[in-house]
Amino acid sequence: MASTLLRSLTLVPLALLTVSACASSSEGSDGPVTVVLVADSWSDGGSSSDPITTRVEATQGDTVTAKGQHADVDVTFTSVSPDEVTLETSDKMAPEGTTGGINLNDTRTDFTVTAGAPLTFSTPSMDGGTTWVVTIGDAASPTS
Repeated sequence: MASTLLRSLTLVPLALLTVSACASSSEGSDGPVTVVLVADSWSDGGSSSDPITTRVEATQGDTVTAKGQHADVDVTFTSVSPDEVTLETSDKMAPEGTTGGINLNDTRTDFTVTAGAPLTFSTPSMDGGTTWVVTIGDAASPTS
């Protein structure tokens, strides 16, 4: 009887360790998430007529090249879930300002896009460049 009790007490911590390991291995593994990046070149306030769309199945750690008419940008997905994607760009970009336009005083490489709310950033220039609009999900065209 004492032997059975001792064996049971030994197995309980092992069972808890197994359950804990299974739970931690599934954290953050929601699988690939569709992310759409649409590049639109602009010059002196106008935009191009042919935006370029890059559609990817993003997973954490992936790096893709988002194509642009004049320049491309590498994007690394640092965190991925169906509700929120965090990414880093290879070059500093200017996020869209609170009242539109771009904010040249806040260039950065890290951005977060949430489901249902497009993220917009541009090359930090006043005379021309590329604006990228990033969405989560298989949106046909976030700029239309």
